[in-house]
Amino acid sequence: MNDRIRIDSRELGRAPEAEVQQRRGGLNSAAGGEVFGQVESTRTDAGQLGGAGIWAKPKLLYSLAGLAAAIVASIMTDGVAGYGTYEQTGRNPPLWVPFVFMCSFSAFVTMCIAAVDDVVASSYVRGLFFGLVGFIGGLVSGAIALFAGGIVFNIIGTMLSDAFGGASSRFEFTLLAMVMRAPAWLIVGALCGAVVGGLGRSMRRALLGAAGGAVGGLVGGMLFDPLNALTDAMFSSGNAWFSRFIALAVMGAATGFAIAFAEQAAKQAWLAIERGRLIGKQFIVYRNPTRIGASYSNDVFLFKDASVQPEHARITRRGGAYQIEALPGALVRVNAHPIASKALASGDTVQIGETVMRFNTKS
Repeated sequence: MNDRIRIDSRELGRAPEAEVQQRRGGLNSAAGGEVFGQVESTRTDAGQLGGAGIWAKPKLLYSLAGLAAAIVASIMTDGVAGYGTYEQTGRNPPLWVPFVFMCSFSAFVTMCIAAVDDVVASSYVRGLFFGLVGFIGGLVSGAIALFAGGIVFNIIGTMLSDAFGGASSRFEFTLLAMVMRAPAWLIVGALCGAVVGGLGRSMRRALLGAAGGAVGGLVGGMLFDPLNALTDAMFSSGNAWFSRFIALAVMGAATGFAIAFAEQAAKQAWLAIERGRLIGKQFIVYRNPTRIGASYSNDVFLFKDASVQPEHARITRRGGAYQIEALPGALVRVNAHPIASKALASGDTVQIGETVMRFNTKS
């Protein structure tokens, strides 16, 4: 059951001594005498409110988020700013058009990747907050990339033009564009990844996000012009919007995939939810201490569970060792035993409220 449980003196008499002390206040009693937690159910399926599903595939989740963002960015670029109209008529677009092109992609990619975890978990308030912060950060990132990338674009273009005399064919033009455009998209991806990682208030996660985003942006940016040329050759020249849509979609998915890949590849310790509302989700242990609780501000958020305190427990890293501590009034079980503080080993189970997590470390 997920409701708080009232235990009378007769039931206390039959309970194990460690649990009696926990509920009488021997271990971390709350000031008002209330204890948060629940007796572990003997049912093996207790608390299973859903399947692992997409939680077990963070790279796919982030890729889909990047893809969705690129679709919106494509609509903004061609449907709102009319980028293709300027291309077809040979006119130079006003400055606000490339601004919309670059900044809409950056803003929506960052927003979607930052919010997707919480939206899938039905944590809409947290998702809205992270999405909004990500959108603002993405706008700034896009503006920086547009300025810095434009400078690099012109420098590389001038150097290549002086060295090779420019492009005489569509193939040569595509190769030159790949080299010239890639740095700008690398900057976009790196800044997007840094914003997403920075939302976790961890420098390490921000750096990993930046590294992953840089790779995704670079790969996607270099594929942009070849995909544009390929789809343009397959369809009429009036479908430049479709060429750009395909290229942006691939770039958005590549950026999301690379950010998730960097995080997963570099993780050292994490909690994998095996039972509960977020079954299948992984929380990577970045911060020291890592806070666990019902509040959205926690690093590991266990919301919609009345038996979990706003801040319920903390995991602290000392050297290569990890220690979990139950905060006052909180019931935490490690390997089914209530604890006040305990060293964690890889493979240990941690139960807080209805949620059972397995602590893992890389060997």
